[in-house]
Amino acid sequence: MEFLLRMQVPAGQPLAGMVHHKIHDLAWTALPTMPQNDSQPRYLHPPSTAATLNLAATAAQCARIWAVWDRAFAQRCATAAETAWQAALAHPAVYAPREDGVGGGPYDDTNVTDEFSWAAAGFMRHRQAHISEPYQHKVDH
Repeated sequence: MEFLLRMQVPAGQPLAGMVHHKIHDLAWTALPTMPQNDSQPRYLHPPSTAATLNLAATAAQCARIWAVWDRAFAQRCATAAETAWQAALAHPAVYAPREDGVGGGPYDDTNVTDEFSWAAAGFMRHRQAHISEPYQHKVDH
């Protein structure tokens, strides 16, 4: 979860709240190379709506689960989830390019309705929300 939280674009930056789609080496890493032994440069790829909604969903679940054991971390996750949700609503069609497959898979996705549904369901569960809450319209029926 810590890794996903660090992939979120900070406030004050372009596309703030969005989440970087991936980070990987310039070329495919030889297996079994441990991260600390990897000599290749790593590249942070631009944000995508899919990655942003993935953080929104997992961070909402994190907030719900960790509330019992670590309220500060749970609040950090809740804030990240809400920030990601708002960023995805503001930028609903930022897709990872299919051509971006050098050094790692492209992981392109141009239909993010399932990610919107997953994130909305996560918020509804986290907040014990009723179906009339503002997330319901994004849940597929």
